[in-house]
Amino acid sequence: MLLRRYVGSLLSTMIMPSQQMFSQYNTESFEQSRVHLLQTKDHLKFYQYPNKSVKITKDTKIILHAFGNGDCAENHHYELQSYKDKNVIVVGMNFRNVSNSKGQVTSEEDWINDAILITNHYRKLGVPLKNILFNGHSLGAAILTMAAAKIFKEELATLKKTIKEPTQTQINNCAPRLINNRSFTTLADEIMISLLGRITGLFAGAIVGLATLAFFTTSAALIAGSVILASSFIYPQLAEFILRPVLDAILWLGFGRMDAYSAYKTLPEETKECIIAKDDLVINKRATIYHQEKNQRRELKKAIEHSQDKKKSELREKLCQIKDSKLHYSDDNVLSLEAHNVPLNYLRTYHKLRNNSSENNKQISGQEVMENKCKQLLKL
Repeated sequence: MLLRRYVGSLLSTMIMPSQQMFSQYNTESFEQSRVHLLQTKDHLKFYQYPNKSVKITKDTKIILHAFGNGDCAENHHYELQSYKDKNVIVVGMNFRNVSNSKGQVTSEEDWINDAILITNHYRKLGVPLKNILFNGHSLGAAILTMAAAKIFKEELATLKKTIKEPTQTQINNCAPRLINNRSFTTLADEIMISLLGRITGLFAGAIVGLATLAFFTTSAALIAGSVILASSFIYPQLAEFILRPVLDAILWLGFGRMDAYSAYKTLPEETKECIIAKDDLVINKRATIYHQEKNQRRELKKAIEHSQDKKKSELREKLCQIKDSKLHYSDDNVLSLEAHNVPLNYLRTYHKLRNNSSENNKQISGQEVMENKCKQLLKL
């Protein structure tokens, strides 16, 4: 789009300030771990652990990490090396214009294509999509979610050209595996719910007031705007409902809506997981994918109530795994930046299904939750 060509780069820097923060990162100490530079129009680099000398086969598992808007792969060098499974290769990527990756960003598609480019690098080496796991944090998770959905859509369309009624396994194999870690549903939701908060009501009131002014008196416009503003303190969803289409339109024209939740919904259930922190100050829980999936949890609880003992045990275990996705940082539940940014081993589960003294049912760390999800998705 023409508008994206002129304002997309500026908006991308606002959305991902790491383009400025780490533009001159000294990467000399990481040379032994870096895989070769992909020669594209935009010079994209990424780190591979173990280094590029490792042999890659169709049975190799790839875990691709992408990071938040104020972060880069170099900050996680030692963390990414800690995975001990010999058949697993861990990859840390920087999006274009971050640290050692060069290029210009004018829309969300540029970041999505960065992730797809690295994915295709390993696919060309024989690694199937079912053995590639996208593990993103914050903004990186939103981008990887959209990339996974784009890959899935294209691969499924290709599959259906040869197989009219593919099996569920064949459908699942069209998608990379995904863990969405502490990210948002859409960029509009993140702006309204997490960043603006109650101020969203002020903007929504202004929109309603101006719309009313076009047909009625100034007094009527002031009353209408004031009603929306006052109601936002009781029912914020009303103000968000009013402001969302306006914000979505502005983002779509200038950069992209970054609709991670719609992308997440398109992926097969067996290929995706999400993690949130309930005391996250950066991503309000109402702006998370986990919150949007609440109906799934309600249906599962109803199924447990009406199931026989053996089936009930299986469903209860499934519900426990879903509830493991919601972690917390501190017992006082105060919102904090740390809940969003700290490594997962600082977060813990806290739900009732794990309030048991038995060894198999105690509360566990976020790192254990992540490891369990990786093993489940990659069949480790």
